[in-house]
Amino acid sequence: MTEQMRTRPRFKTLAGVLLIVVYLVAYCLIMMALVATWMVDKPIALQTVFYAFAGLAWLLPMRWLLRWIARD
Repeated sequence: MTEQMRTRPRFKTLAGVLLIVVYLVAYCLIMMALVATWMVDKPIALQTVFYAFAGLAWLLPMRWLLRWIARD
């Protein structure tokens, strides 16, 4: 195994972890902005649906990113 083959997965993992952190921070900021501006005066039932959706919506892009990191 060459040196380049050993460092490539490490770089890919590092890049993936950094992308995860950037994505989650951006997602949280966007959701906080939506809640602060749009959800303030909405009924509790709509807020509950929004929070349930927003709490799970980040998982789909994360699944693709984690698969990319794990791929050889």
